[in-house]
Amino acid sequence: MDSYPYELSGGMCQRVIIAMSLCSNPKLIIADEPTTALDVTVQAQVLELLKDMREKNGMAILLITHNLGVVWQMCDSVMVMYAGKTVEYTSCRELHHNPIHPYTWGLLDSMPKLSSNSGEELATIQGTPPDLRLTGTCCNFSNRCPYAEELCRNQVPDLKELEPGHFVACHRQREGSRLLRGGVKQHE
Repeated sequence: MDSYPYELSGGMCQRVIIAMSLCSNPKLIIADEPTTALDVTVQAQVLELLKDMREKNGMAILLITHNLGVVWQMCDSVMVMYAGKTVEYTSCRELHHNPIHPYTWGLLDSMPKLSSNSGEELATIQGTPPDLRLTGTCCNFSNRCPYAEELCRNQVPDLKELEPGHFVACHRQREGSRLLRGGVKQHE
């Protein structure tokens, strides 16, 4: 209680913040990158603490993170966002087994795999993120998407339910005409 924040480890600081957020028995906790800059052991402890508190107190957790490993471990459903817009929304299980937005494919492909060779380069998403001041007139991912067409560069895609419970904002993913991960335009 008498310690200053700089006297605590990163994991202890995270625990203090979690404890402070739980003092009022909230129904919802918004956890923005709760494991950033923590080692794997402390990360696991913080996630376990959040899970325990969720179960004991019946609260919901809105987890904001770039770490898909944390998403798979903690979440029931997932919303993938790019440049401030939702590009895909579904259950974690569905996203893990059947991602359908090109940005989601890029995220998943850029994750290191245990089976990878140590000399193997990680996949990246080519290009640079858009200037957020200039968004809103096209698909925000169109300048980086290998599947982009003229429509993508001229119109914002609507978020639509492509499969039951699986929403996507992509002009190229529609009934009767679907892209396949790593492939070219496919017709159903």
